[in-house]
Amino acid sequence: MTEPSLKPDQSGFKLPITYRAIPAKYLFFCGFFLFMLWVTFYAAEDVSSGVIIMRLIFGLGAIVLGVQALPNAAYLKLTQEGFETRALYRSHFVNWSDVESFGTTRIGKKNLFSWKNNFVSVNMKNSKIPIPGAIDPMSCNPQELADFMNALRNEYG
Repeated sequence: MTEPSLKPDQSGFKLPITYRAIPAKYLFFCGFFLFMLWVTFYAAEDVSSGVIIMRLIFGLGAIVLGVQALPNAAYLKLTQEGFETRALYRSHFVNWSDVESFGTTRIGKKNLFSWKNNFVSVNMKNSKIPIPGAIDPMSCNPQELADFMNALRNEYG
């Protein structure tokens, strides 16, 4: 895998580049949800509606996080045409020309890699509204990834 600190004009730079999600963090939270699900089955003496709701929440959370940890369930793929984000086996492709800029967005204590679309058509009276995007930075620094993708956008967009 090529490091995101490379610039597009350096030798040895080859597209496509794929940044994969780190499955360990998904497996950690999946384990936590499974533990909490176990607690609701063995620690709850009565089965009230609150216990049933907790079982549903923790069970669905464990399933989603378990699926997200599977191979090719989540990645960021950079090509000459644009980039593809994938989460839970659903892909979304964005052309370089459709992006205004890349940067980072702070949500709570976590920095996420983000981008600002030029404009995406929304099927609402044919209006165009800006739709930003934000993803987990996969296996690299979000600011380095943003700088690298801005350089790619300038080169190929």
